Amino acid sequence: MDKTAFDAMAKASFQGGRGCKERGKAMKKILLVALGFAVLFASSPAWAATIVSYTFDGSTTNAASVAANVTATAFSSGGSISFDTGNPSSGRCVYDSGWKTGNYFTFTVTPDAGYRLIINGQLAFDNAKDSSLSSTWNADYRVGTSGSFASAGSGAIDTSHPTFTAVSTGSLAGIGALQDVTQATTFHLVADGASNNGKNWYLDNVVLNGETQARASLSTAGPPFSRGTTEASGSTPSWATRAARPRLSATHRTIWAAISISAITALTRQAAPPGPC
Repeated sequence: MDKTAFDAMAKASFQGGRGCKERGKAMKKILLVALGFAVLFASSPAWAATIVSYTFDGSTTNAASVAANVTATAFSSGGSISFDTGNPSSGRCVYDSGWKTGNYFTFTVTPDAGYRLIINGQLAFDNAKDSSLSSTWNADYRVGTSGSFASAGSGAIDTSHPTFTAVSTGSLAGIGALQDVTQATTFHLVADGASNNGKNWYLDNVVLNGETQARASLSTAGPPFSRGTTEASGSTPSWATRAARPRLSATHRTIWAAISISAITALTRQAAPPGPC
């Protein structure tokens, strides 16, 4: 073998070895990225489940579904409730046929003894109006059976019956009073304004999302807010920090999954230089 051929063979061998080394580094990157996203999804709590829902099908105001260890009242009104074509049109909805200033739709949820509610999801519903009804709705809440109501969110009433628009308060995780609920909690849905007197506001598919948890036994040691026997004196209870952690919605999880797939695909292409090792 002449020197030129030997040099060419040696160069090819060196480049092949370097290619294998670079491929190994890139594969390590892929594994680290995959592991990072696995940890992200494993440590992220699931989006809040349904506490109670009302569909009004069959012309009933009773709850269509209620989470275990929770009691829910029938859906009611400060005035009088009637039924009409719902969403979808094969179902039913409710409306107050004599709406007056100060009227409201309402329901109450109460955890069973030994349980608590973490209302960290959203209050969502479909709504429609008479063409002359005002364009704003408000959702208010009160924890307990006395005291004033506070705002949980508001929005627009965009469509006229029988066309419905789906709306929600957005995440309620930022409302501290709703993150450790051990007593009756009442929600009011209001289309306020004197110009609404005698008009109709239609609601359907009302859903409250959150979590139900068994309460830990009260500790006899440590600060008054600690629960359980494993909390260190003076530390922040784990149940408090857990309730405040943000939840990833299904949409956010889909986005993260798409990002991870794109990143891994790009790194895989980089990790496969031509030629065998």
